Amino acid sequence: MLYYFIRPFARLTFQMLYRNVRFSGMEHIPKGVPIIFATNHPSAFLEPCLMATWLPKPLSFIVRGDLFKTKFKRFLLASMHLVPMFRVKDGGLNVVKNNYNSIRFVVEYLLKKKWLMILAEGHITPVRRMGKMKKGTARIAFGTLDKRPNCGLRIIPVGVNFTNQDQLGTEVHFTIGAPIRVADYYEDYQAHNNRGIMQLTKVLGTELKKTLIQIPDPIDDTLSENVLKAHTYLNPVGVDKRFDNRVEDQKELCISLSKMNTDEKVSLEKQLTKLDELLHKSALFLMPFKQEMKMQWLLIIAYMLLAPFGLFVSAPYFFAKWVNTKIEIVDTFVSSVLFASTMGAGILYFGVLMIIASLYVPYGALYVLLFMNLGLLFKRFRYLFKDELNKFKFKRLNLDTRLSIIGRTDALESTFKNLKCN
Repeated sequence: MLYYFIRPFARLTFQMLYRNVRFSGMEHIPKGVPIIFATNHPSAFLEPCLMATWLPKPLSFIVRGDLFKTKFKRFLLASMHLVPMFRVKDGGLNVVKNNYNSIRFVVEYLLKKKWLMILAEGHITPVRRMGKMKKGTARIAFGTLDKRPNCGLRIIPVGVNFTNQDQLGTEVHFTIGAPIRVADYYEDYQAHNNRGIMQLTKVLGTELKKTLIQIPDPIDDTLSENVLKAHTYLNPVGVDKRFDNRVEDQKELCISLSKMNTDEKVSLEKQLTKLDELLHKSALFLMPFKQEMKMQWLLIIAYMLLAPFGLFVSAPYFFAKWVNTKIEIVDTFVSSVLFASTMGAGILYFGVLMIIASLYVPYGALYVLLFMNLGLLFKRFRYLFKDELNKFKFKRLNLDTRLSIIGRTDALESTFKNLKCN
């Protein structure tokens, strides 16, 4: 199956492009029952690819039916566990009847105690506000219970929180929420189908919101995103628990910020702007600056030694980047297309190299794999190297400038703590 062939390459590509990918709440996933993972939809298709890559069991996905136009596309997409669901706006009422076959397939799939993922909003919502929930998740869930009421089906809300999905080196955190037992709402559905569907959809929306960093008011989007960016840099993470804590803190920050009056928001914006100007003048990026910061010279030396291997594995990315400049891409698809094209170019690039190396050098394919893994290590180190380079630049500044930066970052951290307490 194409799904199993692509999966390891997808993981390698994400590890090259992203700084951190973290999942919390894995303990909420029950064993031995069918599961529907219902997520928000901030990107074109990054979140399903990430979940398929990191979760331990295979996933099937509900996607737009208009993608399955030709026999070749149907074969290709089906081999990647994609199931079509048709919409009126994509082809009129005459294609919606095909949903009966899709739903029947999905129900049979779930009854085998497998995992299904649904983008519950039904459309891309890049802002940090959940869109209107679609009824499809509830319909599929109740359709499964119609077939086998005691199957134990659970719907699990999953919140996808990117630090900045359009930026290379971003971080992404998946919060797996508490499972919803569909059988608890089945009696209401049997009494009145539409009322039961509406009730379950509302409960899912409420539970999904609990897993997301939300900006309540669109007027606060710019300021909130700047606050979240600053908070992320001032609170770097390396382990799951700290990552979870940061997500919880940022949820509270956005809510507290929405309750501030205009003068308080203006003051906070000025504070961020002044610090940004000072850092820009010093050619630095924001981080928790301290006078006693130590340089990790071994890391810097290791990074420099791995640089040739880093160039070796970077070819697919630069090729994909170049190709993407030659085609017109909708803004919300840019990061997703970059991931897909980098992965595709990487499969071809390393595949051809392994074949050529095997023909001319004993164990040539193994050498290619070794160089590829050393290059991947270089890619993983580059974020840490960037931090060390930032420390080096900071230490070269004069004392007054260093103290000014420390003072402003400490003040900003204090502001965030006060916001969290309010």
